[in-house]
Amino acid sequence: MELIDNISRLFEDDLTQTPRPGRNSRLRTRASPCTPTRRSRRGLCRLSSSTSSSHRAPSAPTESLVGYRVTDDFRPLFEHSVERALSALAKGLGDGQGGAPSCLVPCEYPAPMNRPAIEVLAAVTRAISGQRVLSISDVSSTSGATEREIVPLALTDNGLCWHVRAFDRRSPSIRDFVLTRVRSVRFLPDAPLPEESFANDLQWSREVEMELVPHPALPCPELAALDYPMTDGVRRIRAKAALAGYVLRRLSVDCSEAHSLRGTGYRRWLRNRAALERADSASIAPGYLPKDAGRG
Repeated sequence: MELIDNISRLFEDDLTQTPRPGRNSRLRTRASPCTPTRRSRRGLCRLSSSTSSSHRAPSAPTESLVGYRVTDDFRPLFEHSVERALSALAKGLGDGQGGAPSCLVPCEYPAPMNRPAIEVLAAVTRAISGQRVLSISDVSSTSGATEREIVPLALTDNGLCWHVRAFDRRSPSIRDFVLTRVRSVRFLPDAPLPEESFANDLQWSREVEMELVPHPALPCPELAALDYPMTDGVRRIRAKAALAGYVLRRLSVDCSEAHSLRGTGYRRWLRNRAALERADSASIAPGYLPKDAGRG
């Protein structure tokens, strides 16, 4: 009987602690935020009087489970972003549990093929947070295998692979390096120079506003508005000039002057192409060509 009393108190302590966003999120997306647990001989565990009723989700007792159940009067105590909710549902991340991640409901999603080595990623992130200089061995499409010194500034995800944006002492300029192409990395003792900081990265500090509209060639343009909510037929998005081209490529936006790209993947067209004129990343935007590209 003493063992049962101890287990009962453990459950009671767990249910009376300050509500956590993770538990509230699980309650909102699943039937119960708690792991089903058989009740003790004494019945369902009591909630202590110190627990504020405002901290409890509307619940209903069950025959053999300890936990909460969503009712018609349920109101979430915390706001949750859609991005985090989808990540938790698909991967089980942010659930406060150890071990291998698992989805909360049956879910399939494309597994990323481009995964940087964790040792490289860890060194790069430490260099960013600690303002350190790295010596790396990497491979590029233009220079082949090279050794260079870089000052990592930020991580970027272009939808296909992860980059580190860094000042390259060999160029010298600020460039993006694909993390999977970094073969080795080591820390250097010297500190970054003032000109190697974000203060001189104009492409990163400048933002561009892009106006996306349904592609004129679409037979059913309202589909584009449903996929990407628009106001008065326009979806305005902002991105750093250094990343604008990546964003447009990831969204499959036709950036040609005469919206000439065809295919079911191109449901949006960039209406204000002039926004990309001073963006270095514009060259990878689908169909984009500078106005003077065809002039001799």
